Amino acid sequence: MFGFEKGKVYSLNLISQRAILAHIDKISSRNEGKVVFISRLPHRRLVEHFDLEKVESYWLTKQESNGAIGPELSSFYGKVSEILSNDVDLLIIEGCEWLISMHGFDDFYTMIMDIKDLVYGTSKSVLFSLAIDVLDDINLSKWQGSTIEWNLPDLIDNSIQESDENRVDIEEAKVSFDEEASISSLRYLTPITRDGYTKETLRKRILQWRRMGLDVSELDTSLFTLDDDYGFSQYKQVEEKVRRAVDLDNRLDLLDSQGWKSDVIKLRFRIRQLTGFDEVENRINEIM
Repeated sequence: MFGFEKGKVYSLNLISQRAILAHIDKISSRNEGKVVFISRLPHRRLVEHFDLEKVESYWLTKQESNGAIGPELSSFYGKVSEILSNDVDLLIIEGCEWLISMHGFDDFYTMIMDIKDLVYGTSKSVLFSLAIDVLDDINLSKWQGSTIEWNLPDLIDNSIQESDENRVDIEEAKVSFDEEASISSLRYLTPITRDGYTKETLRKRILQWRRMGLDVSELDTSLFTLDDDYGFSQYKQVEEKVRRAVDLDNRLDLLDSQGWKSDVIKLRFRIRQLTGFDEVENRINEIM
């Protein structure tokens, strides 16, 4: 299932975190089996990449939080054992580099062998995502000899895959004034109708907006609420703010062409927070 043999442990040389997240989104949307994901990213970040209702996810962190797993190997192994004892087809684990840095490769490797024994003879598969350049030649040889090398499929759904130059990570959207000029231009997007509104369409729209550098964090709760009418009403409120931000951004293009670069940078950063529209508009009117 999902291209993995049952009872096997696989390894992926992590090149792009976005790519593995996009792959999880793709395979989970098929509803062909249960996927569980352990990640160094918190749920508030994962929700931008795939549907958390379809992928059981855990946050690998020292923080105490719902759905969190501590980095101590004993507790980590205990949680993995619990997950594998339940109804799961594929367990994907990333953040291995952090565990190795904390505990050393030998102890980490011993735990991997224990997990391999857990999986053997079952209907489950495990994929470890690890940037192999953190390993020396000896440990790399041990790692490759104990896991099956796996690569992401070349073809990823076009609605998810984008060129590197157009990608803006969620955290990268929180830019400084000096970096603002590199943000994608604001643009109008086709409004989502009530009939077309789902958590999936909302999640993709949030990601589109954040790639423009817009702070739409107030929509995070809408991704978890069971009341879609409430979620849609929140979306409409934010959509109206975004439309005003686009209008103001277009006016800033004119100021930029007239040499008001410093003011434009500051004002653009402000409107991407979806706040202070009146103050921004007043400043534009003063300059013009």
